Amino acid sequence: FPSHDTEVVLIGMLIANFEEIQNSLSGVTDWLGITDTEAEKNAENEKQRKERAIENEKRLQEARERAYNSEQAQYDNKIRLAKAEGKSTYDLEKAKIQGSIRYQQTLKKELELKLNELRINSELIRRGGLTPVADLMDQKISELQGKINTANQAIESAQTDLKILDIDQKKANAEATKKASESSKKRADDKKKAQEHERKGYRDWE
Repeated sequence: FPSHDTEVVLIGMLIANFEEIQNSLSGVTDWLGITDTEAEKNAENEKQRKERAIENEKRLQEARERAYNSEQAQYDNKIRLAKAEGKSTYDLEKAKIQGSIRYQQTLKKELELKLNELRINSELIRRGGLTPVADLMDQKISELQGKINTANQAIESAQTDLKILDIDQKKANAEATKKASESSKKRADDKKKAQEHERKGYRDWE
């Protein structure tokens, strides 16, 4: 009976021979056109590459969203503190709104790029006769269009908020200027009255 070490060697040789035979068969079937092992490997590699790219993109989007939400929260805290201290919040509110607009515009551009790419691929796939696959892609196109519409609405709303903020600030500045003018006029009138009273008192004393 063969020893344990001999059995291990024999098993190793069988495995090596099996792999060699398998590779040889793959080469023959590829040559005959029955299979295309290299193409299958390339397709699998490309699939994995795309999956990694999608995952990386998802992580970047999530990180950017977290950063945006954190920035907006910081502005909210600063605005509340400024109001409590009786300070102007115009600059803080304006910066917060502008940050929101920039974020939504960036998001919109990314969505539009994906949308255009999907539309091209969907059309090519439909021409190739893979209608069910194209239909599924069209559903994704519809979802992306909905997200773009939402981003557009957010941008328009923020731009309106910015206009209202500027209008309110101009009103506040005009009101402050008016009050300062009235206060200045009152001080001048009071000074004039005091001087007249002083002159009248001097004449009466004479």
